[in-house]
Amino acid sequence: MSTEAMSHQKLVQLIRRIAKEEAYEVIDEHLDEYEHKEKPLEDFETETGADKPDGK
Repeated sequence: MSTEAMSHQKLVQLIRRIAKEEAYEVIDEHLDEYEHKEKPLEDFETETGADKPDGK
């Protein structure tokens, strides 16, 4: 393999490594934002005896 081809291969590997690191960082940030969002209490349905026709 020529010196130029080796340099090109190292450059491609560097670009791929940096791209992978950036992609993981973006995914981690998105997951952190998603995991910390809480649903408001009104979005959840609750069942009580009064809500049912037979009272149970």
